[in-house]
Amino acid sequence: MYRGTQLSISATEGKETNHYAAGVCSTSTLCTGDHAACSLTKSYQYNYTLGEINNVRWSEEYPEGISIIYGNGTGCDNEDTEFIITFQCDPTTENRIHTFTPSCLSNRIILQTKYACENSYSSTSTSNEIIQIGLNPSVISGLIIITILSYCAFVYLILFARNKKNNNNIIQDTKVMDV
Repeated sequence: MYRGTQLSISATEGKETNHYAAGVCSTSTLCTGDHAACSLTKSYQYNYTLGEINNVRWSEEYPEGISIIYGNGTGCDNEDTEFIITFQCDPTTENRIHTFTPSCLSNRIILQTKYACENSYSSTSTSNEIIQIGLNPSVISGLIIITILSYCAFVYLILFARNKKNNNNIIQDTKVMDV
């Protein structure tokens, strides 16, 4: 539901306001290159990366919900940093940034949305959205096995019918020769 969604955040620390941008399952349009998240200058220009699109993983380590974690960012004193977007269930909200916590080692957004709630589905979609239906791997494996077995049974029936027909022809040819 959120693939390609662009987030822009401003956070005030003391007297200074810092600006950040992030893309959900995509690069951020305000960042350059393959940056999924970045720090911006006061004029909203790219400053430095906070997370790369090609260094992403999913996590359930935060109690608020499932998270996308972009790694390989640059934090304070050029240390590695992560940018984390956690999706939290709020059945009454389309989407809303609940909190943003910047730090040297990780920057984290908690994004409240009805789509993070269990069994939430939408009947509408836009061309940029991908609707995914959750099938558990054992169901998919079962469907594949049933398909293969059905195919094998079909092929066996065809071969059995052909073999029976060939045997009947051989028996008839033998009877014709005996006469």
